[in-house]
Amino acid sequence: MKRFYGVVILAIMLLSVFSLTGQEAAKNEENQEEKKFLKLFTPTADARFRYQVESWERDWGEGTETRVRDRMRVRIRTGLAFDPIEKLRIYARLSTGNLTMGSDNFGDQGNGPNQETSAYFDDYWVEGKPFSFLTIRAGGYSAPFTNSTLIWHPNWRVTGINENFRFSFGDHLFYFNATQVFYEEGSWVEGKNPFKSDTHLFVQKMGLNLNFIDKLRISPSATFHIYTNNMNSENLGLSDEENKQHYRLFNPSLDITWSFSKRLPLKLYGDVVYNFGASEENIAYEVGAVLGRTREQFDFSLAFYYRHADLFSIDPNTSTDQLPTGLRVNADAFHAAAGIALFDFWVLQAEFYHGKPKNDSDQKYTNFHINSIFRY
Repeated sequence: MKRFYGVVILAIMLLSVFSLTGQEAAKNEENQEEKKFLKLFTPTADARFRYQVESWERDWGEGTETRVRDRMRVRIRTGLAFDPIEKLRIYARLSTGNLTMGSDNFGDQGNGPNQETSAYFDDYWVEGKPFSFLTIRAGGYSAPFTNSTLIWHPNWRVTGINENFRFSFGDHLFYFNATQVFYEEGSWVEGKNPFKSDTHLFVQKMGLNLNFIDKLRISPSATFHIYTNNMNSENLGLSDEENKQHYRLFNPSLDITWSFSKRLPLKLYGDVVYNFGASEENIAYEVGAVLGRTREQFDFSLAFYYRHADLFSIDPNTSTDQLPTGLRVNADAFHAAAGIALFDFWVLQAEFYHGKPKNDSDQKYTNFHINSIFRY
């Protein structure tokens, strides 16, 4: 009898052990599944705090005088990428600021912060790679079709479809982009909107990345923009009739990059823009150089460019917003910048812009920034 009870007790103990082991295995499997699911999400975040001083000498309607203003500009963005299956990504990013400036401004000649909109989605898109050579993106995003702020500032957003074809030949790459955007007045309520009226935009870009001896990259490209838009007549001093321009912009460019080391590249670049939609004053160009980068701790960068833009060469509403609209065309300007990564997540940067009309006008404009950028 005692032996019988002993067998029963041993059986109960074994069943308990097997039960606990099974529960632990199920729990571990559940944890693995949860971790696997969480790996499908990738968070992103960055914050920029900018102190800015502007000085503009011009005729303000009361004679020529110099006006100076300083302000703090703040922008915080947070995004989340979701990869439900391989080669498919869904992304959305929320940015603070207002629809016009993309940041909150403080101390703007005594005015308070811009609270037109406290936050908005500036990036929201679906991207897929149905083939190894083809990437398709649809939604709202910063335009991927241009490198030059002559044509398109990276802060501007478009809503449309972009197809990117990429073909590798050894160490070299050939790519072709096509972007279609259709805008109707009043249809965009989120993000920045540079257009003033109904606009159709079609962009084609092709280029090569030629890599030699692991140090030298030569990247020629050509972009062609076709769209219609109204220039800002108030800032340009043009009548409505003179102001109606069509933009058919041909933009050849060349980048040459030499890597002294992995963390110290030197890039020389040049862009030319020719507007086939205007018969005169229709050429712009920009040349510049960038030394270094700011990706890892103690990285540094130095940058400079010089730009020249005729009156009808580019659209001042979509060019860089670091110069006033009235000095983005019919003017010469230069930019200098220096930055250092104090940590992987923290970059300090100083920037200087100076612009002047092409004619003998006494107008002058300077814009100085100190940026503190945190990123994740």
